[in-house]
Amino acid sequence: MEVRSTPLTLPFALWQQIPNEDENEIEDDILTDLIIQKIDACLEENGANHRTEKFEVISTSANKTGPSRLVIRRGQEFLVKLICNRSIRPKTDTVSLVLAVDPIAGEWISHGHGTVVYLLLQTDDNLVEEHDSDWSAKLQSTS
Repeated sequence: MEVRSTPLTLPFALWQQIPNEDENEIEDDILTDLIIQKIDACLEENGANHRTEKFEVISTSANKTGPSRLVIRRGQEFLVKLICNRSIRPKTDTVSLVLAVDPIAGEWISHGHGTVVYLLLQTDDNLVEEHDSDWSAKLQSTS
């Protein structure tokens, strides 16, 4: 790299100089991709709120054939926790969710049949009040 002893010419001479170089450094956390490590369906809380806690597929003690599954009622809010490798940064991260019902008798899920919906996780920065869909997802916290 060549070292110059002459002053910079326009337009660089007009750029504001930052006296504190720490302000100009990129944090390592910013360079890390957001990875969702685990999804907590909050089965107990959602089951109680939707009155589905006694359903066989949601109960871990009664469901011996496989993992517990989230059962919710249409039109009611529900909580899902995303455990990530770092905090979600609403200004730079985009999180999309795909919600689907279990296929019945081997049928395929489809948007046309209303058995799958694609959502963009909304934050205070990109909150949309009116939706084309009956579904929406909003970030509550980033702790």
